Amino acid sequence: MTRLGIALPAGGRRALAPTAHTLADAARAIETAGFESAWAFDSIGRGFLLADPLTALAVAATVTRRIELGTGVLQVPLRNPVELAQRVLTTHLVSGKRLRLGVGAGSTAADFAALGLDFTARFSRLSASLGIM
Repeated sequence: MTRLGIALPAGGRRALAPTAHTLADAARAIETAGFESAWAFDSIGRGFLLADPLTALAVAATVTRRIELGTGVLQVPLRNPVELAQRVLTTHLVSGKRLRLGVGAGSTAADFAALGLDFTARFSRLSASLGIM
């Protein structure tokens, strides 16, 4: 059986800045339209505003009951693993355990440069962070 998901309008290069109202309205519409899931993406240093994916999904969780909520893809090496584990768990719990966590090492040097992190160490940071989480 095919399952369809769609991205939350959480900002982007040509998009308006997201608000709690626009995220909530979009999440409701996604669920009402029959999609199986809503997804939020991760970007920090690419020159445009994109809402924090876990925050955007937490907003969506408050106004939906059925759809799965996923990150595609959360760049784990950009964050403190203990703090990230807490945020992931909180989002998972407030969503009624509907969070689907897609993680990765990151693919864009600009995201790492924005935080003063070494892009070449992203895979070792991912491995270490997942071990802590």
